[in-house]
Amino acid sequence: MNKLLQEITSWRNPLVALVLMLVASAIVTSWPSYRAHAQTPAEAPEAGPVGEFALGKTMATARGFHTATLLQDSRVLLTGGGDGVSVLNSAETFEPDTGRLALTGSMILGRLNHRATLLDNGEVLVTGGGNDNFFGSAEIYSPLMAAFTAASDMLIGRSNHTSALLKDGRVLIAGGLGDKFVSIGAAEVFDPETREFVSVGSTNVSRSHHTATLLPDGRVAIVGGFGATGSLGSIELFDPSSDDFVEIGQLAVHRANHTTTLVDGGLLMVAGGTALNQETAGERPVGEIELFSVDGRLSRKTQQKAIPRATHTSSLLPDARVLLAGGIGPGDAVVGLAQIFDPVDESVVMTDIMFVARTFHNAISLSDGRVLIAGGVAAGNVILSTSEFFEYIEPEPSIAAKSPTSVPVPTAVAPVPSTPTVLPTQEASTVQRSGACSASAGGVLLGHLAAFMIPAGLVAMQRIRSKR
Repeated sequence: MNKLLQEITSWRNPLVALVLMLVASAIVTSWPSYRAHAQTPAEAPEAGPVGEFALGKTMATARGFHTATLLQDSRVLLTGGGDGVSVLNSAETFEPDTGRLALTGSMILGRLNHRATLLDNGEVLVTGGGNDNFFGSAEIYSPLMAAFTAASDMLIGRSNHTSALLKDGRVLIAGGLGDKFVSIGAAEVFDPETREFVSVGSTNVSRSHHTATLLPDGRVAIVGGFGATGSLGSIELFDPSSDDFVEIGQLAVHRANHTTTLVDGGLLMVAGGTALNQETAGERPVGEIELFSVDGRLSRKTQQKAIPRATHTSSLLPDARVLLAGGIGPGDAVVGLAQIFDPVDESVVMTDIMFVARTFHNAISLSDGRVLIAGGVAAGNVILSTSEFFEYIEPEPSIAAKSPTSVPVPTAVAPVPSTPTVLPTQEASTVQRSGACSASAGGVLLGHLAAFMIPAGLVAMQRIRSKR
């Protein structure tokens, strides 16, 4: 009897083989429709299209691990990074009116995993990063002169740190990796009047690959990151009135290479990232989304799970929802599917597929409502020179009615990933959308399921034919 059951349920059985092939075919052919209409959970309200991706112009230089900064004149400054051959000192600007990307003045040093922060006077402060070591140097870009000039050195050389503009005009530099790739606890601030860096003590937990988000009251939330034993869950607040750090809580899921976005109601939305335990060598991309209130009102995971992803981007849309794009998913697959998180009903819905699945990229919310996505690394460690836009579509009236009238403007601090070995760009001249299998965790799951089913069915059918 047991042998009979095994034979009936085996994929070698012709009937099972046929069923497997039919199911696999259904998965492959129905995936685009599923991608367009998938909702979680089933009882979530119909969201309708939120936007779609449109291919942008090619950057002057392929680059990943770079920075992107929105200037006061609505242009975007892209600096540094790597092209797979060398660490770049080049920079370029994006013109939103024409969509043109053009080289501007070059940095003094080539650097990647650095930070670039817009100052109140319209200039951009570039700090740290690395080439063959960890830089303590800093430089300032003038949009009027289209040139970089040297600033004073930081007190500590670091990369994979955070840089956040404070309401008093200073810039908080916190954490990062230093000598011997050790996480840094020491923090410092840049004073734009003296153009000097001054120590402000240390975080309670040394960390890198974390986020720093400016809050409405002027404090800065330092969230997660990598520490001595793996990913961290601790959240600290920096108070610029006292220059002190205070630890206020823990995330439910420890993570690094995540994103933190200030959403409606003053909540911090923490999405994605890498959960790593160095003692057990366990590592996974995180799908859990957490909402955290710094005043202690709320600290919990949402009931929804997004596609597990790390080194992705989160961008605030005009209707106060959040776009999650790109990243690295399960099995080190590069994610091309984008999702929308709604902080009002805490729903997560699928949206359009990116033209190129990418990670280690940058995303900037433009003043016209679009989101610029530029550069990064594609599957096969290909460095990208492509750009694309997520173009916002006005929701249906029922959706618009639930959107808040005032949209918080967060200080966007993208995750600063570690640097893998990468190859030079091999992009084709004509860009086509990434397939579902490489596009997202959902696509990877279905694609892998189909990949297992179809070969099994074909092998079984081949064996049937050989017996005839």
